[in-house]
Amino acid sequence: MPASSDEIVSYLNDLLRQSGQPVITFTWSDFFGISNRRRLKKVAEEQIANNAFTKYQLFVGFGHNAVIVCHDRNFQPATLD
Repeated sequence: MPASSDEIVSYLNDLLRQSGQPVITFTWSDFFGISNRRRLKKVAEEQIANNAFTKYQLFVGFGHNAVIVCHDRNFQPATLD
């Protein structure tokens, strides 16, 4: 049974916290494994992205080759010269 967007978002947040890394990338096949789906419609992508930001301030980016997940924060101080 396909995972709900809430389950997917919760799992992504846990993975990101446990990894200690600022960003996690997934191949589409890995992301489909996480979501227990064979494909993802645009509406589902938008729902996942919206839930991720609302609940955990996560950005979820769906590209052609990968899915990127990161927190909404500054990872490196800016230097203005």
